[in-house]
Order: sequence, then structure tokens, then C-alpha cells
Amino acid sequence: MQVRPIFHQTRDSIEAHLTICFAALAISDKTKLSIKKFVQKLEPIKTGIIQIYDKEYIAQPQIDAETEKIVNCLKV
Repeated sequence: MQVRPIFHQTRDSIEAHLTICFAALAISDKTKLSIKKFVQKLEPIKTGIIQIYDKEYIAQPQIDAETEKIVNCLKV
């Protein structure tokens, strides 16, 4: 794991940074993927709301089997 110095000034930003780092470490450990690969694989998954006049439609993403396996791996 590569690390570099951080230059946060407040307790809140330091705690937020550490929380993100530990979450990334937990995701990487659970999925056996690097965070870069995890983000690349899940980045295309988006849900959108389409409004036509007064009706709204939810556009659900198409999730392939490999991505579904990764997501299911994170469920508690």
C-alpha cells in the first residue's frame, strides 16, 4: 500500500480522511481488488431519474455477473 503525507488542519478532516482510508482498506480486503480496480469496475453503475412531463421513470443500471459478485461480497 502506498502512503503519502496528509496536511489536514482540523480534527474533523483528519478523522474523515482516516475513515475513508479504513473503508478503502476494508473494501480492498473483502473484495480482493485494489481500490483503483474496484472504482473502475463500479464507476459505470449509475441510476438516473428521467422526467417526462409530470411522470418520473427510474433508469436502473445493467449489472454484469462479475460486478454483482463484487457488490454482494460487501453485504453484511
